Amino acid sequence: MKTKALKIIIAVFCLISAFAIINNVQAASKATKNKKAKAAFSKKLGNAEGLEVLKYKDVTGDGIVEALLECHPEGHGSGRTFRIYKYSGKKLKKIMSISEYGLSRLYYYKKSKSLILYGSGHGAEWYSYFTMKNGKYKHLAQRTRNAIKGGGMEDGPWYYSKYTKDLTKSEFKKLVKNVKKGKSKKIKLW
Repeated sequence: MKTKALKIIIAVFCLISAFAIINNVQAASKATKNKKAKAAFSKKLGNAEGLEVLKYKDVTGDGIVEALLECHPEGHGSGRTFRIYKYSGKKLKKIMSISEYGLSRLYYYKKSKSLILYGSGHGAEWYSYFTMKNGKYKHLAQRTRNAIKGGGMEDGPWYYSKYTKDLTKSEFKKLVKNVKKGKSKKIKLW
């Protein structure tokens, strides 16, 4: 009886040790991939005019960081372009690109593979909603209003849209209803 109990204890210990080794190997593998990704981002994107890497964060849920960039080319006014690049198979792949002004943070929802971008300025504030489709972030809808946070005199009503098409509040809610699933990770860009 004592021998059988001892064999069970040894087997459980071996399983726990095996899981710990597997976890350490996976963590080391992700750390190596993240190091390679950052080197590739720096080499390919680091010298572009007007391009600034804001953060390296995992916004796809695979454990490997993406490059979150803002492009503000000289002579193009106050407008900017926000881009996200993914490192995959030794190559960089652009998975998002939007024109914006005043972007300051984003919220990543791993469970729904979705992003909400927030920005403010020129008297307004805005939220843009995206979800992952075919390996890229697809724009779902946006809400915008005059706001004190954006330098306005007062907080106005929300306006809803998808690109240049106006939406009703109910149309907007239908488009973004699956975005906020699970807990969000807030990424402050400034």
